[in-house]
Amino acid sequence: MIIGGYELMDEIGSGGFADVYKCKKISDGSIKAIKIADLNDDNEKIRFKREIRMQSSLTHKNIVPILDYNTVEEPFFYTMPLGKMNLERYIEKVSVEEEKIEIFKDIAEGLKYAHKKVVHRDLKPGNIIIFCEDGVATPKICDFGLGKFSIRDSTILTKTSHYVGTPYYIAPEQLDNPKTVDKRSDIYALGKILYIMITGENVYSYDISKIPSEYRYIITKACERNPDDRYQDVDELLKDLDQRLPKDPLKLINEEIEKIVDSNDYSKFQTEFLAKILSQNSIHDEILLMLPNIPKKILKSLLDNHKELFFIVLTDYDDSVKGEVNYNYCDVVADFYCEIFKLSESLEVRSLIINRLAKLGAHHNRYHVGQTFSRIVNSNNNNIEIMLMAKKALESKETREFNYGYLTDKSIKILERI
Repeated sequence: MIIGGYELMDEIGSGGFADVYKCKKISDGSIKAIKIADLNDDNEKIRFKREIRMQSSLTHKNIVPILDYNTVEEPFFYTMPLGKMNLERYIEKVSVEEEKIEIFKDIAEGLKYAHKKVVHRDLKPGNIIIFCEDGVATPKICDFGLGKFSIRDSTILTKTSHYVGTPYYIAPEQLDNPKTVDKRSDIYALGKILYIMITGENVYSYDISKIPSEYRYIITKACERNPDDRYQDVDELLKDLDQRLPKDPLKLINEEIEKIVDSNDYSKFQTEFLAKILSQNSIHDEILLMLPNIPKKILKSLLDNHKELFFIVLTDYDDSVKGEVNYNYCDVVADFYCEIFKLSESLEVRSLIINRLAKLGAHHNRYHVGQTFSRIVNSNNNNIEIMLMAKKALESKETREFNYGYLTDKSIKILERI
């Protein structure tokens, strides 16, 4: 089939109200990609013309250029250079982390440029094409069909009652009113893209525990539910990406703790940098060993204001004390966990603490740990959730026999009954 001087070849993709084909330009034999619209009404015609106008206004090495177009007579179409594959396929083929990070940075640079004029609103791996330029893989953003101009835009193109975008990449606020979103909704999608590039996991099963420590803060901040808590522009994200591995994290953490204490400000904003450095470096033993020394007010802020990040830090700490631990250090763990239990009402945190104390005391036959566990359980034996956590932690005969020696008869009866 020939359309507008182009011979259609293989279909590349389809979706929405358009199909994309590989094609040959009849006049010179060059191979391109052509997007052909299947339009049902005038509103869809306006959208397609607007997509062409929007993408044509963006000239950047990481944005797919429009080479030719027709919006005079149907079928409407536009042509583009033909890429090698989309980002989704590229991720499957490339395993070297640094290569992926360089590709991600290019994507971010393209988005940063686009944000001078537009918000994409449908950023995802399928809308990022990998080209080979001078032997180097180069990503380019495409498909601005759901985009909107940043300064002004038509309000007739999207019904407020219908969201635009792709599930799991779409920002929460985009579900409520797609017409009011700004560049921060694209930053949310950019965070999800970094997640799948780094973890190799499907975005549908987003799990912070699968993110390597140096990327935890970056991805978590980009994907915050509240747009005010996200990176406010792409530059902020790129800066953190470049500075994700400080030379002396322990020194940096201690300086930050001192700074917070001196300021007497334990707000979310004041403790955010500390949460970031801890989460990026909690795989290092020297960082984990200093956690029990963090002042109580700072711990409280981390637990209240940076729940998801700090829980992962606690999980790393918990993993480090699973096996053989110095006899005296068992008491340090018990006191630290007791303090955390008092400061946090998170069931996830409390479950981790109860489980570890029950096993730590039994494994090392440590009196102080047994006492600490029993104080927590005995003082909460009217709390069914706490008692269920304790029952689960005491499943093995060894743990149960050790800890029953410290629990009250009332607590034991409740545990036996539930």
